[in-house]
Amino acid sequence: MDRIQQTDIIATVAGMIKDYPVYDDEEKQNFNKPCFFIKLIPNLVRNTVNVNKNKLSIMLTYFPKNYMKRQIEYLKVSDEIRNLFAQGFPVKNRYLHIDSIQDTRIGELGDILQIELETNYFDTTGYNYNDGYDIVQNVTVETDFKDRS
Repeated sequence: MDRIQQTDIIATVAGMIKDYPVYDDEEKQNFNKPCFFIKLIPNLVRNTVNVNKNKLSIMLTYFPKNYMKRQIEYLKVSDEIRNLFAQGFPVKNRYLHIDSIQDTRIGELGDILQIELETNYFDTTGYNYNDGYDIVQNVTVETDFKDRS
């Protein structure tokens, strides 16, 4: 199983949003509106020595043009994203299922739409038994029981 890289997730999501420019969260100025910004919030939970459970929030922040700051525009964009990601999306030879989609309006004037896509997926830890780790081969346990009768 190939490990999923976060950069592959961002590239895939950005590629799926075709009607808008997409930026990462480091672009602070001189961006064209309407547009999306993408940010990943990962949470890794160790499951076993070989498998990690990944909880991932994909934050899509939508900035409309000034004349488009109307409720109908936000609903239209939210519906587009929901339709696009409702089931999930492929990342290389894997498929990430979307568990939930939430949106809210943020900013001083509530004029920025933020959509959160949540997914959970399992991935390998990269642990390899042959990489020189100390592995217990045999265990001997000696016990001594005293008769209490």
